[in-house]
Amino acid sequence: MMGGDNNVEFLEYSPDPDYNTWTLQEPEERFHSLGGYCFYVTE
Repeated sequence: MMGGDNNVEFLEYSPDPDYNTWTLQEPEERFHSLGGYCFYVTE
């Protein structure tokens, strides 16, 4: 993993298969190298 913790594991909870499956198949290429960061909002 490049850099620090950017919460890529949060993508597992996405209802969108592009995020919860496709991106996680190659997270270095499809997330980390693009500067991705995940968060979720709670009320």
